[in-house]
Amino acid sequence: MAGIFGLFDFTKEGRGVNANEPKRPWYIRIFQHFGRSYSKILLTNLVYMLVASVVLMFMVGFVLPTLVSTATDEDISDLFIYYANIDRNTEGWYEEAAKEMNEEELAKLTRSIQITTVFRYLTIMTVLLPVLTFGCAYSGMCYNTRNAARDSHIFVWSDFWDAFKRNWKQTLPMTFINLAACMMFSICFWFYFSYDNFNGFLSSMGGVVLAIVFVVFLMMNMYIYPQIVTFDFKLRTIIRNSFALSMLRFFPNLLTLVAVGLVGYGLCWLNDVFVVMFMLLLGPAFCSYLMNFTAWCTMEKYVVVEESKSVNEGALFSD
Repeated sequence: MAGIFGLFDFTKEGRGVNANEPKRPWYIRIFQHFGRSYSKILLTNLVYMLVASVVLMFMVGFVLPTLVSTATDEDISDLFIYYANIDRNTEGWYEEAAKEMNEEELAKLTRSIQITTVFRYLTIMTVLLPVLTFGCAYSGMCYNTRNAARDSHIFVWSDFWDAFKRNWKQTLPMTFINLAACMMFSICFWFYFSYDNFNGFLSSMGGVVLAIVFVVFLMMNMYIYPQIVTFDFKLRTIIRNSFALSMLRFFPNLLTLVAVGLVGYGLCWLNDVFVVMFMLLLGPAFCSYLMNFTAWCTMEKYVVVEESKSVNEGALFSD
């Protein structure tokens, strides 16, 4: 029998699309295109996770614990061990444990819960927003999910590796730029929210401005990689285009980031096994699809030339 649950049967004909079918609203098309390409998105995610697993283990095993430990001035390993040794299998475990603890032990328990939650959220968002860490591998996934957003055909394996090999000269420096920016943002956030001697009002205002800049930075990354895999532009032109597109469609971009953030926030409270399975089977590719759908709708309007659908014309800023 060909295929497994419809995922690997490449001989089966699809439903097809009526050539005269009117263009549906975006909130309908986003589900239509995902439904037509869900098996290809799933397979793309598996290929991506295979390639990115080494970098992911380095991030989760070394970089993120170092960032969290630096920001909190505590040894995250000790807190993890302390938290893991507490029996949390029964409902109301926190209240039961608190009854037997003195004030110092209760403060340590509360701190361990907070730190563990922060680390888990950072880990999940690192996987869900792979543009920040796995640039070269992400270009392959971005190409496939961009085709899904365009409702175009996807050859999962060959398209992934073709985009990987074709775009690594731009995605590699972009990866280092993003990593440097993330380190700078981490230091700035730690300064504004942890420096006790800094004026409270100025600290709050600085934190708000920094948060807005960080959101714009994330929005720009929504457009940087789709442009890299679509257009033949220099990197500086792509970055300038990305900033302009982020501002032109600020609220749709913000809505997409909020959707990705809600997915990550929801996963923080689920069982670890379910979280790992979701990440392996769908997580990064699903979020990449959401971002690419938003990016392509904007690029189609402001960047791609409607008459010729050229892949190297129509930039907001030309080389």
